[in-house]
Amino acid sequence: PSKVGSPVRVAYIGSVFPSAQLESLIDCCNAIQALDEEGFPIRMEIYSPSHATEQYRERLVVGSAIALQDTILDDEVFFRTLQAVDILVLPVNFDAHTINFIRYSMPTKVPAYLTVGTPILVYGPAEVAQVAYATKAGWGMPVTVRELNVLKLAFKRLATDTQLRQDLSVSARQTAAERHDARELPNNLRLRH
Repeated sequence: PSKVGSPVRVAYIGSVFPSAQLESLIDCCNAIQALDEEGFPIRMEIYSPSHATEQYRERLVVGSAIALQDTILDDEVFFRTLQAVDILVLPVNFDAHTINFIRYSMPTKVPAYLTVGTPILVYGPAEVAQVAYATKAGWGMPVTVRELNVLKLAFKRLATDTQLRQDLSVSARQTAAERHDARELPNNLRLRH
């Protein structure tokens, strides 16, 4: 995970809901597109059920650095993709409704993300369970303020700081081994959201 491609590949795999992660995912797209236009080669791939996500295409695909594709149904391809990219994104909206709605819930994709050891950028309010978990266990790089420049710097750092990438990868795999039973993963993945 310490070797990064050029362009840097960032991926989000999962559902996109207005009451969960849409706005924060759009922020990520804007940050990636801005970095790419500033001469830092980076791309964002979004894999999500097209029947639900297509309506947000104009807001997500803000330029040539963003690609919106259908969800990955095959477990082997899913894991290969998680491993092939340089950064995974776990976004959560910052609005009060979202915070109340998903404060204590954990996306089913978290164990899969952790198992592969690809560095994870966790973007959302500090009080939401998945952000708090990433911060406390050290398996993700948390960005807990909604500020485009902070987000851009975080993506850049995660792409260029080899030691940080290594540390996050080790923490993620350790957390997966200690807290998430790998034998449960293939069944859990069918619920990817």
